[in-house]
Amino acid sequence: MKHMLKSNAVKEPLWYQAVSRTPPAELPLKASVPPRLVYEEDTLIRGYLRRNPEAAFIPLTMNSTEPHFVRKFAWRQQELMGAGYSREEAYQLSERELESEKIKAHQLVNTDEDLIKSVQDEEEEFVKLAISMQKGRVEEKSEEEAPAHDEDAADEKKKE
Repeated sequence: MKHMLKSNAVKEPLWYQAVSRTPPAELPLKASVPPRLVYEEDTLIRGYLRRNPEAAFIPLTMNSTEPHFVRKFAWRQQELMGAGYSREEAYQLSERELESEKIKAHQLVNTDEDLIKSVQDEEEEFVKLAISMQKGRVEEKSEEEAPAHDEDAADEKKKE
């Protein structure tokens, strides 16, 4: 702007004197690094994964609103720590609770498997009954046709 004013290319704006008296703000040469945010929950999750590395390979369900079980484990551990338990005691209690939940879930799955098996057994009985009924109809038809054939054969013998 200064060069344009010296060459009379533009007329001096009203604000130019005020701006030229105010020096630009000095920017820091190096921006300060913000402090790292570390949540207690994250340290508990890392602790669980250190003790149980296979849990890191359990997939997340992306369309679910349900959090990963490790996060729920950490929440429960935090809750117990808030109730006065030490970190290790809270871990042990949370682990026992998780094991009992796994057992309950396994029982539900087995119950579902038993239910599926009983439905399949009922369907199998129904199919067997339907097949036997179908065979019975075929046998009835063949019995009805057989005497007719025998009568035809007897009639033919009489004619001879």
